[in-house]
Amino acid sequence: MPRILFDIGHPAHVHLFKYPRKILLQKGWEVFVLAREKEVTRSLLRDYGIDFIAGTTKRIGVSIFIELLQWYSLARKVIENHDIDVVASIGSPAGAWAAKNSGIPHLAFNDTETALSQRMLYKPASTWVYTPACLLADYGPKQVRYNGTHDLAYLRPEWFSPDISVKEEMDIGRDEHYIILRFVSWQATHDWGQKHMGVEFKRAIASCAKENHRILISAEGYLPSDLEQYRLRIRPSRLHDAIAFASAIIGDGSTTMTEAAALGIPALYISPFANSLGVVEFYKKYGLLSSVDSEDEGIQTLNALLSNPNSENRKLLRQKMLSETIDVASYIANQCERAFLKCV
Repeated sequence: MPRILFDIGHPAHVHLFKYPRKILLQKGWEVFVLAREKEVTRSLLRDYGIDFIAGTTKRIGVSIFIELLQWYSLARKVIENHDIDVVASIGSPAGAWAAKNSGIPHLAFNDTETALSQRMLYKPASTWVYTPACLLADYGPKQVRYNGTHDLAYLRPEWFSPDISVKEEMDIGRDEHYIILRFVSWQATHDWGQKHMGVEFKRAIASCAKENHRILISAEGYLPSDLEQYRLRIRPSRLHDAIAFASAIIGDGSTTMTEAAALGIPALYISPFANSLGVVEFYKKYGLLSSVDSEDEGIQTLNALLSNPNSENRKLLRQKMLSETIDVASYIANQCERAFLKCV
């Protein structure tokens, strides 16, 4: 019976591997999950009923290297104790080197151009690096491109049906319109040194958005008291349901913006990375996402988006996008099987 380890270091990783895990379990695989303590990662796993082995706890600054060594040691121990055949992650240096030094394949499923330092650590130890075809970066001979994005591993209609009861949980009427603002912490290593929206600009966005809509704010960490009152308070596992019924999603978190685009919800990404991410460009190509890299342009584009959401046309654009891409969850599961078969 094949055994796989999914090395999970971030909430987004839970979503990516949730359905590949389910597919492999149905095919008789034994599946293990090593979960780092970062933001709501373990909370999501518990909500989805996914058993996990507790990994390291997120550190910042130079102590991240101490965590990396601990992470490697834990991954190596899990591989040895459970006789793991394949390791998969989004790009875990610890998981990659633990797999390589154990003589088994490591499959990296990465979708961003920004994490250069992390990529330099995991790529040499990885067997393959799978990326969306739209990724702007060239990772060399190990790179395998596929026609889709990470969002399509868990938000395609085959896997996701939004539950409208989330509106009741948010104390929002069935016919009431709302907008979600998403603000990230900018503490990730690939965000260091980047200029991002300040509190006053966040206030300006909130003021603009709430003129004709109720606003809810999904934020990592601190919000000033005048914005804290709008904080979205639902279980993390319900966020995609909340996105699916929103009138629009605005903010500086690329994952949330592309998730909204994948669902056909009007989305505006405001970030210094606005024009340098292949996945963002992919959804812009289909007319499902807008992006700007300046605050002035952000307010102007937001006003245009809210005045003309063009919802019916977005449904057609989404259908076109879905018809031209693959079921990424099944693809990931298939690549894990392929890696195992090549080793036996």
